[in-house]
Amino acid sequence: MLAACTTPPEPPPPDIKALLFEMKEHTYLYISEERQKLNTDAMPLRRDPLLDAAAQAHSEAMAERKAFDEGGSDENIAIQRLAANPNFQGFVGENSAMQYFYPEHGFDPETFAQSLVDQWL
Repeated sequence: MLAACTTPPEPPPPDIKALLFEMKEHTYLYISEERQKLNTDAMPLRRDPLLDAAAQAHSEAMAERKAFDEGGSDENIAIQRLAANPNFQGFVGENSAMQYFYPEHGFDPETFAQSLVDQWL
């Protein structure tokens, strides 16, 4: 009979893009909940693919530069994209937040989302 000690295989690294997507969904839900608490007559928030895409591009640009946006509206990719689209009518606001994590460990999307909303409020 042969026997040996083995180390179990390491789990695969977490899917950061999936965790970020889930965090964004939780953030939207928490903001909607807080908004309704503040004003029960407020119309429900609606997601807008144009705004989502502009915000994502802006977020990725800031991450690439490893810096929060410090420029004016003429340097802000999100505002540039919205201003260039004739279908956009409205106002633009921005909340920025940052949270450190180790990619190899992942993070809890629900906890991160609640933390971000709590910081903004």
